[in-house]
Amino acid sequence: MAAALWHDDLAQRWNWFVTDLRRTLDLDVQFLKTYEPQERGALHAHAMMRVVDGVVSDERFRVAVRECAER
Repeated sequence: MAAALWHDDLAQRWNWFVTDLRRTLDLDVQFLKTYEPQERGALHAHAMMRVVDGVVSDERFRVAVRECAER
């Protein structure tokens, strides 16, 4: 039951995260993601990200990802 509720709005939460990250960095960020089912039934996201235009330090990018994920 809890996994079903988690899955119901997973796409919307991902879209919010992506939008928030792009706005936070003020850069075009592209993503490749996949989901891996965990033993307990919940989906776990794996993502690769890259900045298309512009430059951002590794540290700033990591901090922005953490902040956006927490929101």
